[in-house]
Amino acid sequence: MTCAAGRCISWSYQRVAYRRLYRVPGEKNTNENNCIWDALDLCFNLRGIGWSWSHGLQVSPRPTQSRRDFLISSLIHFFKCVILADHIHWAVQWFGPTTIGSPHGGTIHHPPLPPFLDLLRSTILISLTGLFICFILEMAYDVFALIGVGIFNQHPLQWPPLLDSPWLSSSLTELWASRWHQIFRDVFIGVGAKPLSLLVGRVGWIIGGFSVSAILHYFGLWGLGRGTEFSGVGSYFLIQGLGVTLEHLWKSFTGRRMKGLVGRVWTFVWAIGMGQGFLDAWFLRGLAGSSLHQDRFRPSYITLGSLPLPSA
Repeated sequence: MTCAAGRCISWSYQRVAYRRLYRVPGEKNTNENNCIWDALDLCFNLRGIGWSWSHGLQVSPRPTQSRRDFLISSLIHFFKCVILADHIHWAVQWFGPTTIGSPHGGTIHHPPLPPFLDLLRSTILISLTGLFICFILEMAYDVFALIGVGIFNQHPLQWPPLLDSPWLSSSLTELWASRWHQIFRDVFIGVGAKPLSLLVGRVGWIIGGFSVSAILHYFGLWGLGRGTEFSGVGSYFLIQGLGVTLEHLWKSFTGRRMKGLVGRVWTFVWAIGMGQGFLDAWFLRGLAGSSLHQDRFRPSYITLGSLPLPSA
């Protein structure tokens, strides 16, 4: 609902009407009258692929245009994501089967540990959770892609990859602008980036976009039904905006982009290291204790067995 409201706000003050540029990338728009399909595409094509309002969108192309190859590869990729996501989920729950691994929730920190080991523990949890989110997003995307291409006869090029190996990012700009999913990009730009950029320029563009992201995730946490907090969730995205701003200042002073090994360490520190409060807020409300399917059907329970519970 927050995303839908954001799109309504963004689209309400456009000076030029949006138009379809193409249906299939690389092919000219036929201008055929298909209002129903266009309306559905506007509702569900959140990245705006093929529409004028997606200007500047960066997505990786599909390696194949064959529907048969696309369906087979997407189906294989779906099951791979199911297996990997479930094993990572099992690993996260292993750190605290009765706390963070349960619906009751718990903190990612373990006070009895020395500070360094506690930080190492929470950083591992954040890294694993980040990978888990990647595979869950791609798993859901594969389902919709299989339906779109397999049932509604869409072209594979209309379903470019959702993510572009975000763990290979060598800068925050690269991570959030191209390698991470761009599903909410239009909302972030239209509601936050553009209005604030009119006041404070480039810095306003960056902070405005991340501010809307902070609000979106703030309401997402509230959706778990156990309250919400901006200090843990919202502040994370404001910090990411600060990091991207610093990268642009670095480029303006040195003439070089953040990249290479230094860039990867920088990105890890900001995206993972700064996520302590963000993840703790979600885990305290039982997110890691959620279940995608019954335990007996979990691939991890077949290979690793049930989660070890502390003895009474």
